[in-house]
Amino acid sequence: MDNFIGILTKPDNIPIAGMLIAVFFFYWYGLRQAFKNDKIPEEKRKEPAPTDTWPYLVRIEFVALIVVSIILNIWSIVIN
Repeated sequence: MDNFIGILTKPDNIPIAGMLIAVFFFYWYGLRQAFKNDKIPEEKRKEPAPTDTWPYLVRIEFVALIVVSIILNIWSIVIN
């Protein structure tokens, strides 16, 4: 068990462990929402609103890309 924790806490393996935790969390959350939506009667369900893709969603994704890139760069400098 000590060897497992030692391997898991190495700087290269921390993002992998975090990603696995995030995958299980969002899988659980998505299924929870799906079951909750299935319990809503058909006549009370709302029509989905149209999604604005350009430029609003693209701008949000671009900002998220910049933020994640900055975090990863800072983290790589700190670990090294």
